[in-house]
Amino acid sequence: MIFAAGVSVAVTGGGPERTLRATVVRCSVSRQKEATVKVELLEILLCT
Repeated sequence: MIFAAGVSVAVTGGGPERTLRATVVRCSVSRQKEATVKVELLEILLCT
């Protein structure tokens, strides 16, 4: 779950909205494949 930790750290600094996104991604990580997690991470980075 390294991706989840990285996303959480990168996203939580942006405010409540981004913190919520990080939580959703972290929940998704446990149920989805690594490739999907990479896509989620990319989407968040593009939104910031």
